[in-house]
Amino acid sequence: MELTTGEKCFGISGSHGKFEGHVVDYACENDPSLNLTRDVDRSTPLWSVKSAHFDPVRGYTGGPAVQIRTAYYSLPDRY
Repeated sequence: MELTTGEKCFGISGSHGKFEGHVVDYACENDPSLNLTRDVDRSTPLWSVKSAHFDPVRGYTGGPAVQIRTAYYSLPDRY
């Protein structure tokens, strides 16, 4: 997905971290500490998602909700 700030974030494969009961599903390209949860709020035309910052020593800390400019959705190919 692309945020309104221009930051691009991509789905994480494999094990997912958690913070405050939220699953972290996205890592962001230009800010390696910025991660997004799977809790996308689609209740308004401009969607938003909870953010979290990761520190190797302290773990995740919650950040502000960030707005999504573009969201991409895909399904895996069939085998």
